[in-house]
Amino acid sequence: MNNPKSNALGGQTPAFDTTRWTLVIRAGSDDSVSQTALADLCRAYWLPLYVYVRRHGYSTHDAEDLTQGFFADLLSRGAVKHADRTRGRFRTFLLAALTNYLRNAYDHAQAARRGGDVEKLSINTAEASEVLAQIGDGNLSPDQAFDRSWTIALLDRAMQKLRVEQEKLGKIRWFERVWPHLQARADVGIQDALAAEFALTRNAVAVAMHRLSSRYRDLVRAEIAETVGSLEEIRQEQRELLGSLGA
Repeated sequence: MNNPKSNALGGQTPAFDTTRWTLVIRAGSDDSVSQTALADLCRAYWLPLYVYVRRHGYSTHDAEDLTQGFFADLLSRGAVKHADRTRGRFRTFLLAALTNYLRNAYDHAQAARRGGDVEKLSINTAEASEVLAQIGDGNLSPDQAFDRSWTIALLDRAMQKLRVEQEKLGKIRWFERVWPHLQARADVGIQDALAAEFALTRNAVAVAMHRLSSRYRDLVRAEIAETVGSLEEIRQEQRELLGSLGA
């Protein structure tokens, strides 16, 4: 996973489709698509929730059980129906729901171990350990760790989408060479080296890097827009997520 501390959230904010909210609505329904929608939500949001549970002092095994059980409980009780996109951010809803869930942690952990009709959530412990290492600061509260890991996961999803786009355009080699320097704000020397490697002028390299950076910012804002209810909340979420990286 790449260093998330880039100026990824700046710039103007366009309008985006609320794809995540569509998933939330589907996960809260009683029809056959709800299980698929829940699985998609699990894949998108398990990591910050798992980190939050770990920072409450639970072991790796118990945190896996509790994270799995939380999503199962969220679906079985139909609680996702109350995540109204007109009433705020999905991040806030999830954290409040998980906090309430952990108040009866022992019973929930036992229920998760018993299983049920919900497909077992696959926890990538290696990825989780990497993010926990990135978060690093042992003085962070569980809430702060949640926000920071949410941001890391969000920036990584945007980066992966950008990578796929570049691969489809036949520019994956360019992306892989430029991405580390894009994050670190490449100096003139790096631009000269890239120009020589790709047979471009320094100006062409600078323009291409600017476009790539701009597209990345768009994808980050799109990720944010999918989980909030208004333009103002997009801006507020940008400020808070950037702040979480420096907490």
